[in-house]
Amino acid sequence: MLRRTTLLLPALLLAPGTARASVWLVTEREAALGTAEDAQGTRAVTRGPGIRYVAPRLNAVPAGQPFWLRIEFSGRGGAAVNPASVRVTLLRGGRIDITSRLQGYITASGIDIPEALAPAGKHALRIEVADDQGRQSAAVLDVDVR
Repeated sequence: MLRRTTLLLPALLLAPGTARASVWLVTEREAALGTAEDAQGTRAVTRGPGIRYVAPRLNAVPAGQPFWLRIEFSGRGGAAVNPASVRVTLLRGGRIDITSRLQGYITASGIDIPEALAPAGKHALRIEVADDQGRQSAAVLDVDVR
């Protein structure tokens, strides 16, 4: 099932050197691209892994601070989540695969980025994951940075 979640975050004003310990979820260049035509996503019934948004909580990130991004995966029917199957795609200017820059934050239990960064704007991310039985799930997460 494809779900869509919207997060409202304050705009990030970063001090020099802040980005070293952080990861850019969306770069300034990517944010300048147009929204992908398929950014709305679709819904379908699936037996694939569950995808659940955990953090940040709405309006919990003060301006000028990186935010914690946490998405949990859960297997269904005894199946284990396959972390190698995870794909994170930015729905801007078509589709931009950003999985490689997030690789160190992806595990079988989810995506956990303690200090994610994104420029001001609304950014749609498509998260896809499969289990060890090949069943797939996808969700679109809207990150709205203010």
